[in-house]
Amino acid sequence: MSGPHRKRALIEKKRISHVSSGNSRSFFLYILPLLCLLFLIWLVSELKEKRKRYQPPGKKLWRCSICAHVYIADRDESLTKCPRCGNLQEKNDDQ
Repeated sequence: MSGPHRKRALIEKKRISHVSSGNSRSFFLYILPLLCLLFLIWLVSELKEKRKRYQPPGKKLWRCSICAHVYIADRDESLTKCPRCGNLQEKNDDQ
């Protein structure tokens, strides 16, 4: 190859490598935020599920039949009092 043709080939090679590295960089810049967003969505949903499943040992969630307030009381109690309205709740098998 003579001088001008070789020079042109080197310029073309640099341009092609620059374009391919630019494409991979832009691809990475689009994929990275998407993956971070998906990870955050997964993390938030896991934390919400964990919060729903938590129940202290020896305690039970009660729902008032009058005001629908949810509160925690001892599992062994057969009669509890709603802290919001004062209604007495009896222990049922379905609770």
